[in-house]
Amino acid sequence: MMSLFNPRIWLAFLLTIIVSLLAGTYAGYRYEKEAQQIVVAKSAVTDSDVARKNEQAATETMVTIGANLTKQQATEKADYENQIATLKAKLAKTGNCRISGAAVGMLYADASAHVSATAATGFGSGGTSAYADSTCRDQLELAARNYHEVCEPNAEQLKALQDAYNALRKQFNTNTE
Repeated sequence: MMSLFNPRIWLAFLLTIIVSLLAGTYAGYRYEKEAQQIVVAKSAVTDSDVARKNEQAATETMVTIGANLTKQQATEKADYENQIATLKAKLAKTGNCRISGAAVGMLYADASAHVSATAATGFGSGGTSAYADSTCRDQLELAARNYHEVCEPNAEQLKALQDAYNALRKQFNTNTE
């Protein structure tokens, strides 16, 4: 029979209590660490969801702005083309008028032409550019050529760039839900 004062029993009892406390402490520490990691992960997911929703809202806003600008640009282009057609009709009625070289120089002004070489004389006293006399028809044809050779290709490049951006945006901003 075992005695209540046997040191082996008390040692076994004491070791059981110590091992239980250590195991409980380790389990509690591990549980708390996992709980903190879960809280951090949930916070990161929430933050990324908020950021994604904000990005989608900003993208929708930019698409709306782009559509409005495109519509406005198309309207303005139609208005300009109508004005040009009206001016061409008026010009055809007036015949071939002469434009002096000074007036042509105002159409294609050089910023440095009106600046004096000395600061004391001030603005507007410098030499003017020497342009030859021209006709209304020549200037209108030059403006039309510039429009067709510069403005229209730039508009096409801008449209292609917008389309490429929209394609990339759709590729990278697809809804993963």
